[in-house]
Amino acid sequence: MLLLALIACGSAPPLVLGASSTEPATEQALASYGSPVRASYGATSTLVRQVEAGSTVSVLIGASPEWTDRLDPVRQGTIAANSLVLVASERVPAWSELGEAPCLAIGDPEHVPAGRYARQALEAAGLWQTLADRIVPTQDGPAAARAVRSGACEVGLVYQTDAARSGLKLGDSPPEPPVIRYPVLQLIDDAPSAAIFDHLSGEAGQAAFAAHGFTAP
Repeated sequence: MLLLALIACGSAPPLVLGASSTEPATEQALASYGSPVRASYGATSTLVRQVEAGSTVSVLIGASPEWTDRLDPVRQGTIAANSLVLVASERVPAWSELGEAPCLAIGDPEHVPAGRYARQALEAAGLWQTLADRIVPTQDGPAAARAVRSGACEVGLVYQTDAARSGLKLGDSPPEPPVIRYPVLQLIDDAPSAAIFDHLSGEAGQAAFAAHGFTAP
């Protein structure tokens, strides 16, 4: 868990949970918040289960409403949008050539939104069955980019934002791209949680997410 600020005594600062792909943007946004905040990142499915298990969480930023719709927020909105793109260390194949790829790294479709979005894109392109036995599932979207960068897999299908900071070569987006939206939820009905939600949803949050390649919702 990353502490953006520490306090020597008293209760712990409010906790913000964010999808792995939002970490740089969320860190930037919270850096301009005027009070101590803790932040932790992971797969949206894991974060939602953490809340369901009873963790005291002020605000959650997810990568898919499919998971966050299981929660009962005080308030909610959409903080940003994203897209998918092919990446490779060398030549990035066109979508018409992707069926010949030796392997394709994506987030695990069974557990993370990045993988589910990737599967939707591959199914829409008629490539899921073709590539099914060559898919390399990873723990989250950034891990898929790392798998390509390390040479574990030749090609990846990842979020545009993860691709932009991966150092890899970027290819095309899917022919029929899925709609990717990032919900933000206030989960505790108190003043600190409301202030964090407003900060992330407002100009500071929008500027931070835009600076890291996210688009407006």
